Amino acid sequence: KGVHGTKSYKKGIHLTMQALAFVMAILGIWAAFKFHNAKGIDNLYSLHSWLGIMTIILFSLQVCMLD
Repeated sequence: KGVHGTKSYKKGIHLTMQALAFVMAILGIWAAFKFHNAKGIDNLYSLHSWLGIMTIILFSLQVCMLD
């Protein structure tokens, strides 16, 4: 049913997973821009790309607003 341990340990695991997810998201955006630029494809031309950017921005704001 999840991670066993103290509350601070569980929070540490959660923070680590969130940080890893954030780094992977930034890496994914970087790779998409690099690929588009190499192939001569316009960046941010679709609703899908704008939703992805907004998701990363909102996730960043959520992390910044933590106590």
